[in-house]
Amino acid sequence: MSFDNSNSFKYYKLVFTELRPVMVKAVASPSPTMTSFEGAEKAIDGSTGSKYLNRNKVDAGLLLTLSNTSVVQSLTLTTGNDDSGRDPMRYVLMGANEDLGWSDARWTQIASGQTGLSTTRVTASTVSFQNTQSFKYYKLVLTDLRAGATAYGMQISEVVLGNSLSSGSKLATAVQLAELSSVSGMSDASSPGAVAFGQD
Repeated sequence: MSFDNSNSFKYYKLVFTELRPVMVKAVASPSPTMTSFEGAEKAIDGSTGSKYLNRNKVDAGLLLTLSNTSVVQSLTLTTGNDDSGRDPMRYVLMGANEDLGWSDARWTQIASGQTGLSTTRVTASTVSFQNTQSFKYYKLVLTDLRAGATAYGMQISEVVLGNSLSSGSKLATAVQLAELSSVSGMSDASSPGAVAFGQD
């Protein structure tokens, strides 16, 4: 990021006005059948070494909660580690600003269409769409499996809404601190929630 400036200063104040949202919670769609170690939370842990597997092939998906409201204009899905027949070929994304149940009629539809997932394993695919509405809660329905008649169930390794951070991101822990408003070179280590230069 660059900008025009002709003024020279010794001291600077940096103010963060908007934090990237963090995907803090994921809940599976109703009546899922899955192993205990492949639950919906694996879809937002930031690791392609895990996955979310759901044997409910009709309307499998998940409910996602962000740390703060966000205007989502893209969806990124990463394929699982095996059996491309389990890949969902279509999606429907909805939003709300209150914690609604899966079947609640008050969800607002944001976008729907093809996921564009590749048969290549552990590969990300991003779809973009127009949206101006800001939501904190999202419902993602994943349907039309590539091999619906024979597939064991629906699986996805990772889900990312817009520019949101995964629950397992190291950066996510740092940026969730809303009180972090300014950091200077003289006081970076003592500012609320700050990380000293040279650390990650």
